Parts: sequence; C-alpha cells; structure tokens
Amino acid sequence: MNFLKDQFQDLSPKFWITLCLVSAIIITSSVYAKSDWLSIIAALSGIIYAFFAGKGKMICFLFGFVYNFAYAYLAYQYKLYGDVILNLAFYFPIGIYGVIEWLRNHNQVKHKINILRLSNQMRVIYGLIVIVLTLLGTKFLISIDSNYPYAESFILVSSIVAFFLQVCRYKENYFLITIVNIVSIGIWFLISTST
Repeated sequence: MNFLKDQFQDLSPKFWITLCLVSAIIITSSVYAKSDWLSIIAALSGIIYAFFAGKGKMICFLFGFVYNFAYAYLAYQYKLYGDVILNLAFYFPIGIYGVIEWLRNHNQVKHKINILRLSNQMRVIYGLIVIVLTLLGTKFLISIDSNYPYAESFILVSSIVAFFLQVCRYKENYFLITIVNIVSIGIWFLISTST
C-alpha cells in the first residue's frame, strides 16, 4: 500500500486538473469520432503514462503496459507492423527493464527519480542514429508490405531511442516522443480519411 501512496503523493492540483482535462478531451473526441472502446483505452492509458512518467512516478509503467497491448492490437488491424513490433517486441520487455532500472535509481528520501540531461554532442549523435536507423528500417518495413513505411520506420526507431533515453532518465526523451506522436497522429489521420 505504501507503493501506491508514494505514487500519488506530491502531485499538485494543477497536475490532476490538467490530466482530467486532457482525458476529457480524449474521451469526447473519441466518442465524436465513433472510436471503439479499445482505441479509447489505448489513448487514455498512453496519456496517463506520459503524465506519471513526467513526474517520475513508477506507476507510469503499469499504464504503459496497458497502452502497449491495446495499441499493438489496433496497429495490427491496420497493417502498421512497425508499431506492432515496437509495442510487443520492444516496449513491453524494455518496460520491465525500466521498472528494474527506476527501482535501482529510486531516491528513497524524496520518492522521486533523478532526471538527467544530454550534452549537445550526445543530442547530435542520437539524432544521427535516428536518421540512419530510420533509413534502414524503412527497407525492412517495405519488404513486409507495411503501410506508411517511412513514417513507421521513423516512429519505430525514434520511439526506441526515446524509450531508452527515458529508462536512462534523460529529459530529451520528451522532445523525441512528441515528434513521434505528431507523426503518429498524421498516420492515423490518413487512415481515418481513407476508410
């Protein structure tokens, strides 16, 4: 019970109001778009994951696991195989590693994770890694007839790099995952307008 208490303490009213507001927007827009219940669960669990991860709360991984399985199923339905691979073969196992790593680095006095920053040189190196691996991943996704292989490859590679940065507690993961989310929204917009 102390674990749950630790996860919800020190969260400001602003945190809860913002989380509730964003969740209400997600639910309202999903109902308006006639999304199925699994899409709503995936969207909400992804948002809740991001909010708690941003505050350094380990409970984020629970919501992350729900998101992984729900989103992987949805992505499979639309032949977004890069997203399926990302969520099942990478996010889930690395999420388990993340829990272990966060437990190891947990500050017992403040009940908070210590967040780090990359140097400018490391930012450039990670940027080059994303570019090169995206180009290589595109070839693989084309070979398995994946829809939107360039965008999916970018999402796959950037998500892996962002998740690695998150597990290692680097702040830059939020920037990279924001770009990933923008590209993902673009893909889902294209899917929704073509069906």
